[in-house]
Amino acid sequence: MKYYEEYWDPDREWPPKTGKVSTLEEALFSPYLRSNTLCLDYGCGTGGRYGIYLRDHGIQYRGFDVSAHAVAQAQAHGLSAELLTGDGKTSLPDGCCDFAVCFEVFEHLIEPHLALAEIARVLSPKGVLLASVPNAAYWFHRCEFLISGFLNPGGSPLTARKKPWADPHIRFFSPKILRRFFLENGFKEVEIIPTPFNLAVLPYIYRTPWLRALAGYISKPFGWVSRISPGLFASGLYARAYLDRTAAGHTGILEQS
Repeated sequence: MKYYEEYWDPDREWPPKTGKVSTLEEALFSPYLRSNTLCLDYGCGTGGRYGIYLRDHGIQYRGFDVSAHAVAQAQAHGLSAELLTGDGKTSLPDGCCDFAVCFEVFEHLIEPHLALAEIARVLSPKGVLLASVPNAAYWFHRCEFLISGFLNPGGSPLTARKKPWADPHIRFFSPKILRRFFLENGFKEVEIIPTPFNLAVLPYIYRTPWLRALAGYISKPFGWVSRISPGLFASGLYARAYLDRTAAGHTGILEQS
């Protein structure tokens, strides 16, 4: 708990970025942005990215996080946010949520399956979970480990390369492992949606704004290769997981530009 109080401290040397909702995330959210739709944001952090976006699109937003510091900041944004219990439970009743969001959370948890079970509990039979994790099988990670033996967990610029043993990423997912994670914990069907290939995410590039911009420009024509091999070429993985796909309806496989 203490770690994440410090993690969400706005005066931290390198606080977690909120930033804007990406084009891919907007496309994921789009089918569910209906008035009075109830959404759980599990591991909401400060709510500065997804919470404000969802609220401003008319969603009944309920955010939960383990950090009192983060929850206080979310509440300061005018969001409905509460603390998770010590065992990762929310205060929501069974089957109340139309959809749930859990972005960049599972890789932080000692027992991610318990968090997933809680999300499944509060989702309605028609509910859909939108989730994301980093891809531990990304080509750069594979090459770096093969050549140097160094494994970069990638959780925080303060620790990922300097002190990987102290990094907040403690669970690692590839597309196959992520799919199994959902299917073996109550979900019936899963769509894995890779982020477009982008050299701007590499450790030696993303810290420098002009290098990051140049790498993004160079990579744009090759974004499609992550759809050919998500395990190799997508640095991040999104998932759309259904408790009951027939009940939820099918929005179609997401097309990326």
